[in-house]
Amino acid sequence: MYDAFTKIYSSDLCRAKQTAQCILANSKQEKLPALILDSRLRERNFEELDGKDGKVWVEPALVWSQEEGKTLIQYDPPGVESYDKFKCRVSGFFKEMEKPTGANIVVVTHGMWIRTFLEYIRVENHLFQLDFPEQCGIEESQTPIKNTAITKLRIVKHENDNCTKIELLLHNDDTHLIQFTKD
Repeated sequence: MYDAFTKIYSSDLCRAKQTAQCILANSKQEKLPALILDSRLRERNFEELDGKDGKVWVEPALVWSQEEGKTLIQYDPPGVESYDKFKCRVSGFFKEMEKPTGANIVVVTHGMWIRTFLEYIRVENHLFQLDFPEQCGIEESQTPIKNTAITKLRIVKHENDNCTKIELLLHNDDTHLIQFTKD
């Protein structure tokens, strides 16, 4: 179902690292790339709010996002990694990630990271030529990314016009889990 991959990056947090190891263990390709752990792929750091009930900050965040006309992920509760700092970390990874021509690269990360990355490439659209289907769901900024969901992009760098084309092939898809939910 999926193409062989030439690189695999993962957040160094336990859940993502385990998912990446599972991908490697279940790959049917002969030569597997080494797993590259990168702390820039971590979820946004909510510091003292990590592990606490989301109601503590989600309801005020929803009110704020509606009043300010911004997305929920842009909300900066006191004492957390700022959205701007998080976005810099996300975009920094993408800018520095080696993207060889024709390579299939797996990146295992977290839902808010993916949402922030997609928002970054939409906002910075003067840097990218985007090909996103209207029904892809990335505009639904209040909809969480499902655990283990797959978002698949095709990234093509056009050397002659210094443009990067990004095509969204799959977003927030968890159909690969159907085999585990059948009785």
